[in-house]
Amino acid sequence: MNNLAWPNKIIFIVNILCTLLLVASYSASYISPKIFWPLSFLGLAYPFILILNIAFMIYWALFQKKQMILSLIVILLGWTHIKSHFQAHWGNDTIPNNDACHTLKIISYNVRLFAIYDDSSKDKTTDNKIFDIIKNSNADIICMQEFMYNNDGYIISADSMQQSFKAHELHAEYSNVFNPTNKLGIATFSSYPIVNKGRIDFGKGTNNICMYTDIDVKGDTIRVYCAHFQSIRFGKEDYVTIEKIDDSPIDDEKQWMGIKKILRKLKIAFSRRASQAELVAESINNSPYPVILCGDFNDTPGSYTYHTVSEKLNDSFIEKGNGIGNTYIGLFPSFRIDYILHSDNIECLYYERIDKKLSDHYPVSAILKVK
Repeated sequence: MNNLAWPNKIIFIVNILCTLLLVASYSASYISPKIFWPLSFLGLAYPFILILNIAFMIYWALFQKKQMILSLIVILLGWTHIKSHFQAHWGNDTIPNNDACHTLKIISYNVRLFAIYDDSSKDKTTDNKIFDIIKNSNADIICMQEFMYNNDGYIISADSMQQSFKAHELHAEYSNVFNPTNKLGIATFSSYPIVNKGRIDFGKGTNNICMYTDIDVKGDTIRVYCAHFQSIRFGKEDYVTIEKIDDSPIDDEKQWMGIKKILRKLKIAFSRRASQAELVAESINNSPYPVILCGDFNDTPGSYTYHTVSEKLNDSFIEKGNGIGNTYIGLFPSFRIDYILHSDNIECLYYERIDKKLSDHYPVSAILKVK
């Protein structure tokens, strides 16, 4: 500090604060939101805090100052966070022939109720387009979140999906049953025999749920989890508030009320996801079979939710993905929140985010080989 000019001393103090924020963002993966929920915001903000520290490192490097070492060391301490947020794999364009090498093609997709209640969409054939993507993928295992069972003719029925998909066996669990012909939940389709089913309830007051499906793959049993963790439940007013945060004056009482409402929703969602992730992680740890976990976590790779359920699993995106892999199309959270994870004795050969904007999520796909 003594060798720095006053402007650089101030810059270095700000640099120190940013490195402390980066360390705090790492801790969001390990400290439950039930204990201290504000840390979860830093987990969400990790990519931006990382960019700030990279900028400081470049600044000091340009002037050949040893102060660059501070940000460099802290960035390297979080190398696992970098890997979970950004990947670069070359030569991953060749899709293995899953029929030839006895592998499994998996798709996980939050289908957003097949857009049945989406008044903003003028396209009334969204369900058919989602159906075509999944059917044409020729996937062996399909996991859907926000799956809508409807036999009133408004969307393609589950029976039609079973008849058309290569994965024709169905396991579905519902968190909301409106009437015998309208149900909301999650679903797993399999081209191999389903030998057992299980459900993990997240309690009352939530539309979210998890289940597992034991599948006999040529004599070997694998357990496939389909999970949909706690949604934030932002409404149109909440998104309007987020968009106007930079435009409204600080003393705008209506804006402050909207921000407090958003914070309250985030606090509830962070805490509920923590409890839900712990339930699923316990079930995974007790599984007698190799595990594949697919789902919409509603949380980023820097979160307690992701760390809890992925601690003993491998991430297909880390193994074979490219870029930042963001899967949510909406305003918030705008990062990777949909995942395909698997046990150590399963190998990922290929990973892809399918760039089709039919839901508010991109579908993700992987080709896995059971060792």
